[in-house]
Order: sequence, then structure tokens, then C-alpha cells
Amino acid sequence: MLPMAGIREADMEFQELVHKRGMVRAFRPDPVPEELVQKLLSNAVRAPSAGNLQPWEFIVVRDDETKRRLAKAALGQMFLAEAPVVIATCRDVERNAWSYGDRGRHFYSLSDVSC
Repeated sequence: MLPMAGIREADMEFQELVHKRGMVRAFRPDPVPEELVQKLLSNAVRAPSAGNLQPWEFIVVRDDETKRRLAKAALGQMFLAEAPVVIATCRDVERNAWSYGDRGRHFYSLSDVSC
């Protein structure tokens, strides 16, 4: 357990992180190093999920045509096609349904991949 001072420091760091967060719709063309992509994925798979079922799959997309198709499929959000790399997050609705029925299929699986 964190001492009280540690809790305050962690709370301040979290608040700062939340306040600095923003939507990114413009990207530099610089390539994203594979090491950074792997670090992001390593952190992503450690995120909490309902029942620790981890109903996600991450697909790393660098191909320009595939990024354009994803952007169109994302209701025409064409800025996605300009990113040097896109990490598509997919959910396995049946994995949650096995444990939680319809509420797992419709709600838990969506909340598990939304962060």
C-alpha cells in the first residue's frame, strides 16, 4: 500500500495525464520504431478486462492501402490513413459471452477494448 504522500503524488500524476490527453488528427510522416510499437502492445495486453478474459486482438497496420480502407470503414475518418502506423483493436465478443452471456457479448467486450 502506498503511503499517503505517495497516493497524493500518484493522484497528481494521473490528473496531469488526464488533462494533457487529447485527440490527435494530424501526424508527422516519421516512421514509428518497431520497438515502440511492441512496447505499446506489451502495455495494452496488461489492461484489465472483465473476468480477465482479455477479449482483444491488436492488429498493427503500416500498409497505406489498408490504412485508407480502415479510415473509410471508420466512418470516413481519413486522418487515420495519414498515420505512419495504426493499431486496430478488435474484440472477441464470444469470449465474454461464454462467461457473462448477453451482457458480456454486448457490454463487457466493448468496454474491455474501448480504452
